[in-house]
Amino acid sequence: MNAYRIVALLVFLVAAAALFVRYVYLAVDREFRNLARAENDAAYRGEEIAGIDKLLAARTPIPDGGPALARPSPGGWRLLPPAFMALGVLLLWGSAFSPPGESAVWAWGGVMLAVPSAAAMLFALRGRARERGARLLRYRADLRRLDGDMAGAAADLRQLLALTPWDDAAWAEYADDLAGAGRFGEAREAVGKALALDPGYEDYHCQSISLALRMRRPELAKEDFSAWEAPIPPGDGARGARRLAYSAALAWADGNADAARRSAADAIDLDQDAFWVAVDLDPALHALRDLLDARPVRGKR
Repeated sequence: MNAYRIVALLVFLVAAAALFVRYVYLAVDREFRNLARAENDAAYRGEEIAGIDKLLAARTPIPDGGPALARPSPGGWRLLPPAFMALGVLLLWGSAFSPPGESAVWAWGGVMLAVPSAAAMLFALRGRARERGARLLRYRADLRRLDGDMAGAAADLRQLLALTPWDDAAWAEYADDLAGAGRFGEAREAVGKALALDPGYEDYHCQSISLALRMRRPELAKEDFSAWEAPIPPGDGARGARRLAYSAALAWADGNADAARRSAADAIDLDQDAFWVAVDLDPALHALRDLLDARPVRGKR
């Protein structure tokens, strides 16, 4: 009978641990499921923003001077506290049915496992509200960006970055929103933070060069282009065309139209579609359309 009780308790604890992981750690918040609907429904975006405002006001997830959130840990590590908690409770339960000489050992082992694990789970629950607040800020920034409110989106991401200063993608998004609000100098500083966190990511180099060109600071753009030293793998025409597009833009900003045309022509020879995609997406490259006296050629992408 005792063995059956132990097995039943173990099953119960495993199920409880699984539910804890599901609802505390791995739950997918509804804002990510609803963003697709918000893209095409302005009224729905307004309702969502109003709802997030109320949630953030009630939760106050970002106290002034509060500590940053830790980087997300691998999912497997998140299972350890509830698993050790279950094992500790099982040992405590087993101590009631063990011989007198062994019960103290079982009980002590259960306490040593259960108490620290319970403390870790409570700490995780405490941080969960702030993590939720960070996700709500990112979601509200996405909604405001869809409404064209770049200044509002930048303000949300500034709050988010107070919690997640290690998030290079958030710094890059923040830079885009600042640029959309016309704050190019601040945007370039934000891209610098993203590059410091991930120096090898080419999109951040392109973003920094673009901002310098839009600020009409070709000397800064040249410095950024020189820092973009990662070699292009042989046969990667798309990346080569993209780099040549920025080379053409730098030459054009220097007043060297012939060099700009040559770089643009070389980029088109490498990968025409990739070149025009880069020109379409980056306002700093739009001048290349007039330079080549041609409209964007849209091929298969």
